[in-house]
Parts: sequence; C-alpha cells; structure tokens
Amino acid sequence: MLQKNYVVADLLFEPNDGGVPVIVECQSKLIHDNKASYLAYADRALALETMGYHVVLLTYATMSSLKAWHSVVEHIRKKLNYSKPRQPQDFELRELDLRRNVLIDWKTLGF
Repeated sequence: MLQKNYVVADLLFEPNDGGVPVIVECQSKLIHDNKASYLAYADRALALETMGYHVVLLTYATMSSLKAWHSVVEHIRKKLNYSKPRQPQDFELRELDLRRNVLIDWKTLGF
C-alpha cells in the first residue's frame, strides 16, 4: 500500500496556508468488521500519512456523540488552519435538526 501513487479518500479537506490536508475515513462495522479489513485500513492510513495527509478515522459513535463530534470538528479545523467561523444565532437548533435527519438507520431509507 505504501507504494501507491494515489488513493481515493472518503472525504478530503484542503487546507489554508500553513495547514495540512485532512482525509476523513469513515469506519463502519459493515466494511471493517474483520481482521483483514482492519489491517488493510491501518496500512492505508499509514500510506496516506506518508503522502502528507492527516488522517481522521470517523465512526458512528463519534458522529452520534455531540461532544465527540465537536471535538473532531475542532481538531480538523485546527489541522486545516481554518479560523473558527461565526455561527448564526439559530446554529444549535439547525445542527440538532440536521443530526436528527442524518444520524438514523439508513436501511430504513428504502434504497
């Protein structure tokens, strides 16, 4: 894996000057629930780091915890060298509404 010329990221965030590009890799039991998959993703994360990317492994547990989510967002923001944006007055309500609609069992969506 370390010999790859390129890889496809789940999410790629480009930095401001002085920041580091961040790749977010989504980890799920559906794909990563066996030893071979876990080891392959460990190699993949190392390869991405050697290519100059900062890798964040994101799980459902992290996304579903508001406190953990805010911690990850802040971590990524700092790595990218982004300033903290001003939030609209109704930000918290909008965030909770978004989370309520996204963090559901996607099997129920009828795909």
